Amino acid sequence: MRLRILGYVLGVTALMTLWFLLPLNHSVAAQKAASANPNVPDCADAAPNETCVYTGKAPVFPYGNLCIGCSKDGKTTPRAPDGHPDLNGYWANTEGEGTTVIKRADGTIGDTFGDIRNPSYARPGQARQYDRETNEPPYKPEYFAKAKAMIDQTAIGGQKTTPLDPVMACKPEGIPRSGPPSDITQTPSKLVFLYENGGAIGVSFSIIYTDGRPHPKDIDSSYMGDSVGHWEGDALVVDVIGLNDETWLGGARYALMHSEQEHVIERYTRNGDMLTYEATVEDPVVFTKPWVTTPRHVKHAGAGFRLLGESYCDNQDLNHLIKPVKWELRLQGGGSHTLILSEDAELDTGENTIEGTLDGKDVEGVRKGDKISFSILQTPAGSAPQKFEGTITGNSMKGTTNGQSQQGWTAKKSNQ
Repeated sequence: MRLRILGYVLGVTALMTLWFLLPLNHSVAAQKAASANPNVPDCADAAPNETCVYTGKAPVFPYGNLCIGCSKDGKTTPRAPDGHPDLNGYWANTEGEGTTVIKRADGTIGDTFGDIRNPSYARPGQARQYDRETNEPPYKPEYFAKAKAMIDQTAIGGQKTTPLDPVMACKPEGIPRSGPPSDITQTPSKLVFLYENGGAIGVSFSIIYTDGRPHPKDIDSSYMGDSVGHWEGDALVVDVIGLNDETWLGGARYALMHSEQEHVIERYTRNGDMLTYEATVEDPVVFTKPWVTTPRHVKHAGAGFRLLGESYCDNQDLNHLIKPVKWELRLQGGGSHTLILSEDAELDTGENTIEGTLDGKDVEGVRKGDKISFSILQTPAGSAPQKFEGTITGNSMKGTTNGQSQQGWTAKKSNQ
């Protein structure tokens, strides 16, 4: 009996000793990690959003203090424990000063991601960026004709908003239209990409395996496909197959349909707080050659940002989209021109906002009662937009322009 009691005492003593030594060993290991990185402060002493080493002196993952994936100065690219660039964190559209921009041939500049989708970035008298994007997919002639007809005949104004767009039916954007993800969780064997899809459709996801596994031999096609990845230097290369044909390509004005043979190679490159997304799209059914998309850029949002919560897509907007009206416009002493207009009622002013195209060039204006005015936005640099003013009577319009000289014009509704 005494031997049994003695055994219990020794066993309890050993467990208690181990219990106290474990945190000591952890602390020693953490201190060694800190000493190996003398330029990185301890998390207990670090400023908000600063890269730091957790040594046990500060609470675990204090909100707003330990920023996962943050660059210490916005220019230095942080590294994961395996040495690859750290892509963890929330990535936001790069708008405003201090971001990567492209100076265009006409002297305007713009961010190559958000600028594509935000017409407000275009200066007065210039085309919207989504019409500046001339990097169209290399469609075979019959598919380009189909895409062009779909947009030109059903899109609202100079935009790509059309009831034919799959997102109007609450379908995910797919690849490469989704572009870079909103949130990334990175491990040595896989990355998880979460996409907000503009906040309208809800969050979709993609899992990128980087453990060397191949694509499954028998894949059921899906909106986001199947992804496997590998590192080429500091670039994450993602191979995507198994995409269904129920999404649009996105980006350029006529980047629409694709087949289930679509194959996408994505490249993610981090430079400081900037992440660059590039994609090469192959589709032997609809393309004449691979399509390299225009690079997009997103910026690390820092600590405190989080993904949008769960949302539910209800396609109530679909039945409220206004079908554009096609007019045949004739200038006095000139030939026939194609005018496509749509209206959006402004209830607080009693005016209707006019958007559309004239021979493919963007126009904007207003209509109030039977009075209408609109201007061509795409004009030579330094010149004022050509303005049309007139009166609507039933299915006809007539008026004058204030170009270099007053000129009369008439228009009548044309068959769609």
